[in-house]
Amino acid sequence: MSGTSSCCKKKNGNPTTTQTLLAQCDLAYSEPPQRLTVTRPPQLLYRMATVAACRNERDVGDAGPREDTAPRSQPVLHTSRLRLVPLSDEHLDSEVVLDADPDVMRFLGNGRPRTREQVEQRHQNRLAAARRVPGLGCWAGFVGADFVGWWSLAPPDRPDQGPVGGQAELGYRLLPRFWRQGLAKAGAAELLRYGFEVLGLERVFAETMAINEASRATMAAAGLRYEKTLWLEFEETIPGAELGEVVYAISRSRWLADRSVGGGDPASASPPAATGEGEQRL
Repeated sequence: MSGTSSCCKKKNGNPTTTQTLLAQCDLAYSEPPQRLTVTRPPQLLYRMATVAACRNERDVGDAGPREDTAPRSQPVLHTSRLRLVPLSDEHLDSEVVLDADPDVMRFLGNGRPRTREQVEQRHQNRLAAARRVPGLGCWAGFVGADFVGWWSLAPPDRPDQGPVGGQAELGYRLLPRFWRQGLAKAGAAELLRYGFEVLGLERVFAETMAINEASRATMAAAGLRYEKTLWLEFEETIPGAELGEVVYAISRSRWLADRSVGGGDPASASPPAATGEGEQRL
């Protein structure tokens, strides 16, 4: 691919100083990852995300996209009960157990438990998503030494979801024994804080089956609002698919407003929702 990507243009159509932005991005990559989220202002991180998207488009040619070997920039995150660590190969066995549970998979994929081979492929997809945009990715959650599940902030991967720069899709999946304890909401709320406060995102959205009331309740409890219903095509359908997929979202401005109303906790300003901790169709 040659020329300047559309996401690297100013509103008036003139190219930005792409090489300058790439140089800044490469400089940031060379620093220790743990420093990235505390020394770089949100504005630069936002620009880095846009540059990363442009770099991905620029590198796609006959040979396919070039693998990004930049160091991870995901930090370890904490809530009062959870420790969220960047997903890695050491968490694969826990992911296999998670996706082998029929209750977990009820509203996911084809509705059936996944084999280890299938989980391994999705594990690699999650790691790849972490390389697309600096700071985004998937986190394994722990309470003490116990694996709870995973949470993610991933770049949009469908054209109808909008541009990569400035937004991310929220995801989560928990083992049943940790449902209905407020952990899904806590992890989601921490990723919203990280996305808006540290990365400078402008929008975070989440999708699930319309029939998945538990997952919708978690989205609402974390502060996201219902936005629209989609009817997507899947290779296999499961009961309830005819009702569509729902999109919940929250903007940076709304998150800041909720935080001021909720005394620092945006989720506390959200409309009340039933307790429940379902999973998304990921």
